[in-house]
Amino acid sequence: MANKTKFINVRVDEQTHKKFKDMLGSRKQSEFIRELLDKNEPPKVKVVEKVIERVKTKKVIVDNYNRDRIYLLNSISNNINQIAKYCNTKKRLDSSVLKKLDDILSTLKGL
Repeated sequence: MANKTKFINVRVDEQTHKKFKDMLGSRKQSEFIRELLDKNEPPKVKVVEKVIERVKTKKVIVDNYNRDRIYLLNSISNNINQIAKYCNTKKRLDSSVLKKLDDILSTLKGL
């Protein structure tokens, strides 16, 4: 593995920071960013933008409320995928996983 000598530092607002922490799950920031960069894919936000663009081309009005819901659903699906990967890797379902699933269920009920 190459020697890591470069540093990436980014300033974000409180809301973006919370979203980032939610996406991290139990991973370290450095692990998460390296995984993201290793995938060589655009961030998941691009998926939401593509969905919004498709909806716009069909002459459906997308207001900020629906845009936020699409983003939230995308984030939730990302969290569920992280949980599934964790369970498959660790071959167990512990209390932290159940807590995260409960949080997701609460969020979905609020939609």
